[in-house]
Amino acid sequence: MPKVLGQSGTDVSSQIITSDTTWTQTGSPYTFQGPVAVATGITLTLDPGVTVNIGTYCLTVNGTLNSQGTNANPVHINAVDTGYATLVLNAIGDSSAIGSGGIIENTVFSTLGVQVYGGNPEFENDWLTGLEVFGGSSFLSENTINGSVFVFDSTQITDNTILGIIAVEGGTTIISGNTITTSNTYGAGFQGEGQTKEYYGVQIEHTSSRVISAVITNNTIATGIYSAGTEASEISDNTITGGGITFAGGGGTISDNSISGGISILAGGGSYTITDNLISSGSTAGIYMAQGGGQMTGFGFEQTPNTALIERNLITDNNQYGLQLLDDATVLNNTISNSNTSIYLQSAQATFNYNNIEGYSQNSLHIQSDEANINATYNWWGTTNTQAINQTIIESDNTYNLGNVTFVPFLTAPNPQAMPNPNAVLTTLISSTPSPTPSATTQPTPSSSLASPNPTVNLQNPTVGIQTKTAAGFNWIEVALFIALAVIVALVGVVVAMTVRHRKTANLKQ
Repeated sequence: MPKVLGQSGTDVSSQIITSDTTWTQTGSPYTFQGPVAVATGITLTLDPGVTVNIGTYCLTVNGTLNSQGTNANPVHINAVDTGYATLVLNAIGDSSAIGSGGIIENTVFSTLGVQVYGGNPEFENDWLTGLEVFGGSSFLSENTINGSVFVFDSTQITDNTILGIIAVEGGTTIISGNTITTSNTYGAGFQGEGQTKEYYGVQIEHTSSRVISAVITNNTIATGIYSAGTEASEISDNTITGGGITFAGGGGTISDNSISGGISILAGGGSYTITDNLISSGSTAGIYMAQGGGQMTGFGFEQTPNTALIERNLITDNNQYGLQLLDDATVLNNTISNSNTSIYLQSAQATFNYNNIEGYSQNSLHIQSDEANINATYNWWGTTNTQAINQTIIESDNTYNLGNVTFVPFLTAPNPQAMPNPNAVLTTLISSTPSPTPSATTQPTPSSSLASPNPTVNLQNPTVGIQTKTAAGFNWIEVALFIALAVIVALVGVVVAMTVRHRKTANLKQ
């Protein structure tokens, strides 16, 4: 790269730097004539205002790189896009303390990919075009990253603006306070992976048996989260404006999020807790849970189910289903509104209590399982008319080999506890504010030890006791009365027949 007219600068020949060295603003710009390396245990320092022109070469740091500019006088490191990383931080033999291997602050990287293989370098208030962490770890804070971050070992990613994705394929990573506005472009600038394709803003996915999980909290994410780790991930207090949350194994906790795009749990198997979220998806289902998966072991095929506790969520404005559950779930204190069918169930083990099930255009509950005996008591169904509720519950095209739904006793007003965290804005998501439920006359035993305190209920319903729905639309009390009446009619017929026969016999004897 030619020198700027009137500026002397310094040419840097291809070399290994073997003693601590400082590049100053006076000697700037520093222009590489070949690849440069920093030896193990050696520190290269870049003073504020320094410009380093790497060109098509590479700076490999086996020791420490300290590049500490200021807001007013940042360091500039420039390169030509070759499709390869042009800064490699190895930190050979360095410790895991934050800052080991390098402190890089107020540094502007232009067309430069950075790779980390060791230590725990700190990147703060930098402008980056992409970063990969293959070994060691890194601490990223308050950076602008015009590309993507790939993590293969534990890393903290905090308060950054990222125009790309965060992809985690190893370690335990903390992702907190970031704004991730991926524009459907995958890859850091140096990987040559800029093909047009839609990806999640955060992707947690293992490619081997290595431990992988993430804590994802307080982020704003434009295109959703995908998690398929080997350990449970925690996703909390995020605003997800599109793409939703998808799990494909590992289990996890999803709490206090505002989600557009719904929650999907695929067939990876795991235990999930889904609480206090606002889910307004506009997708097929607000929460979808597939049947769990399985794998071959030394003892044969081992089935791993999906299980979920779904509690205190507001689930609204979905195209087809509020909940679509194909595996076991406990559903407590949710408001499920404004969908075609509120709940679609294909599982033998599901419990629904204290939910507000309302605003459905077709069905409140559709079950499709020949083993399901569903406890759906103490819910608000949008009406106090028992027969009207009964008619909104359907069972697999009314075939007769299915189980039963117990829905009485039910609430006679919306449950005020069946809503997300009290700081959420609800007025635009539900048609009206739930009114207090009258005083209780009885309480059932909660089906989960994790259930919230039960709301007050009113059992002054048209039918007292337990009512179940058959596939044909009758309830069991009606069936029992019908059978009793038939038996009485039959007995009367027998008595009449015997009386007539007796009289005929007496006449013959006379």
